[in-house]
Amino acid sequence: MESVIFYPLAATVISAIFAATLWRQYRRKPRAYLLAWSIALAIYAVAALTEVIGAAGGWNPLLYRIYYYFGAITVVGVLAGQDWGEGEERLEPGETLVMFTDGVPDARRAGGPMFGEERLVELLSTLKGEPAVEVCERVVEAAEVFAEGDVADDVTLVVLKRNR
Repeated sequence: MESVIFYPLAATVISAIFAATLWRQYRRKPRAYLLAWSIALAIYAVAALTEVIGAAGGWNPLLYRIYYYFGAITVVGVLAGQDWGEGEERLEPGETLVMFTDGVPDARRAGGPMFGEERLVELLSTLKGEPAVEVCERVVEAAEVFAEGDVADDVTLVVLKRNR
């Protein structure tokens, strides 16, 4: 079984069992924390299950919605207390800002190493001066070629370039 399916499947089973266990404890001895944790783990199990279904049989719009709604619910609680700070940067003429999801550096061949941030930085250094669209296309292509056409995670880029 591929890790793309195995780990989400394991997460689904473990979190569902844990959610059911906590639910049974809550039914015997009602405590708010038992209810909250059983609901949170059940929500996580649903999100992980959609990842299993998507990896095994392909993603569709409904599956994406379920995955992101249920996944976002569990992440919001974790992220709510974070101090993200605030900053401001100015791109000088000719400078480019590249933002990417973890699917870019995490792209890998079956059983092989990840594409990695170091390889990405190396690639981006060869693309200085290129139009933003070209940078996007070349990075996506490089990740797909590296992963031999089987990128398991989303590859999302935002490239901003100041021309003048």
